[in-house]
Amino acid sequence: MKDVKGTLIIGLDPGVTRFGAVAIDDQRGVPVAWATFHSAGKAHKKRATYHRVVSLTEQVVAWAKSITQGYRHVGIVIEKPIYNSNAKSFEIQWRLFQQVLTFLRHMTAPDWFLEVSNGTAKKCATGNGNASKTDMVCASHFDGPGYDREDQEALADAEAIANCWFVGSEDGRPMGAYSPLSKADSCHPGPVIQGGGDAKNS
Repeated sequence: MKDVKGTLIIGLDPGVTRFGAVAIDDQRGVPVAWATFHSAGKAHKKRATYHRVVSLTEQVVAWAKSITQGYRHVGIVIEKPIYNSNAKSFEIQWRLFQQVLTFLRHMTAPDWFLEVSNGTAKKCATGNGNASKTDMVCASHFDGPGYDREDQEALADAEAIANCWFVGSEDGRPMGAYSPLSKADSCHPGPVIQGGGDAKNS
């Protein structure tokens, strides 16, 4: 694109069966791109967790790369997994969360990441941290015909997640946001011992 745009904020609702993604242009303040990615049904559940998670991640990252072209800055807002007493479900959710952030860091080079809770997203959209799915859809741009109910819910959540970026934002970076490429924000591991050959004679 010839014209360089401002900042694109991408909200991600990382569901394993249905993953919602909504992008908001910070100048226009409305969704400019959205998508849902599915991994439901017996065919998907029979697959190894690794393949299921990577397949979803690759679809999300490919979509994100396609819509971020031409933007000067990109912010990623993602909902953190919640443990709901189902250990297997939480494991897959957490692996998806980590895979998506890792792939996005290397493939789209976003300027910032922001992690938010489900309650924070609900409060941002409706003023109520315990809002129902219906309330979330009604508060979104996806309350209308043309959408599958579950797609509506995923997109409404993703839009609310993206809008968390604009709450308490100062200098284009809200409190809690961090740069995945900043050495100051990165974790530096301790010394690493390396070697080779015969350890006994080294």
